Amino acid sequence: MHTFPGSALYGNAPEILFSKPYGQILYYPDYRVIYTEIIGKFSHQEYRYLYESLLAFIKKYPVRACISSQAKSGGSSMQDRAWLVTSWFSQLKAAVSSDFILIGLREAHDTGAFKRWIADYLEKTLSSMAPFTVKSMPDFDSAVTYVLEQAKITSLT
Repeated sequence: MHTFPGSALYGNAPEILFSKPYGQILYYPDYRVIYTEIIGKFSHQEYRYLYESLLAFIKKYPVRACISSQAKSGGSSMQDRAWLVTSWFSQLKAAVSSDFILIGLREAHDTGAFKRWIADYLEKTLSSMAPFTVKSMPDFDSAVTYVLEQAKITSLT
């Protein structure tokens, strides 16, 4: 149904944890990375269900980072973004350690100025509230490379 994020560097196929017409959640066990993508249009319930499922998988699997993309989505509502920041994010903070990394992808083909403004706003808001790293990256390879570099640095200290 969905395609996996294209990668020139990380060829191993992910485990599909969640696959619906409006989104997917994939787990890359070799890198301990979970990837979520919202696709097309979705209802408030679908948006929340995807993110609640994501949180459940983050709690269940050994995860060092979550990479998220909304580039293929029609965009989320203010109500959904408010819920993400006030409710879901506080639950995420309680579930992960300080070395967790949350990365939002800013794909090159995602040129919508309003979507970019919202992405910047969410990144700044979440990073100001987070006891862990919140970043944006241009693509999946850059994000996974960053996660693996940070894991290497952490293991050396």
